Amino acid sequence: MRKKSVMVTWLWNLIQGDFAQNPTAWMDLAITVLGIVLSPVAWFTSKCLEGKAAKREAKDAQEKFDAQLEVLKGQLKAANDSADALRAQVKTVEDSADALRGQLAAQRTQARLAEETASVPKWDIYQVQNLKYAVANENAFDAHDVRVVLSSGKEYELGNISKGSSIGFMFMEKAIMCEDGYADIRITWSLPGESGERHSVTKPSPQYLH
Repeated sequence: MRKKSVMVTWLWNLIQGDFAQNPTAWMDLAITVLGIVLSPVAWFTSKCLEGKAAKREAKDAQEKFDAQLEVLKGQLKAANDSADALRAQVKTVEDSADALRGQLAAQRTQARLAEETASVPKWDIYQVQNLKYAVANENAFDAHDVRVVLSSGKEYELGNISKGSSIGFMFMEKAIMCEDGYADIRITWSLPGESGERHSVTKPSPQYLH
């Protein structure tokens, strides 16, 4: 109440004094009152504007952050897709390498078997007619001093037999039914240019057909 009385007294004195002496005092009073009234309004308005600006800046910042986040997500997805593609390529290469290793192993096995097969001498002994038999050289080389060796140690000397040809001999042991007539026999030979070294292969004795 005291403050209100002071304000009223000040206004009354202002009206009696200044207004009586200065007709423009009304304008001063109006400006003063307007300033007193508008100051809180201006402060509140500035705060509102600051709040709106802050909200707008926050919204802009959030939108910018969301946009950057989407870009990063896209980059991460692209990186993951590239990594998956690389892993798939590596697996394909590994599978191809495994297949090639398997093929190489199979080829090596086939080559080894072919070498082993080729290393086995190919000779044939067969009946021509009655006691006449023949020895055929089915190898890829010429053979010198070919002999048919019986189980008793007896030898039939056939001479040289070139590759793809044969030589006949009379297999007399087939007629007397002795062991030499049905036991396994050995075919021995030497190669051209070799001195003293002989090779041999064991064959079952061929049948004797009357």
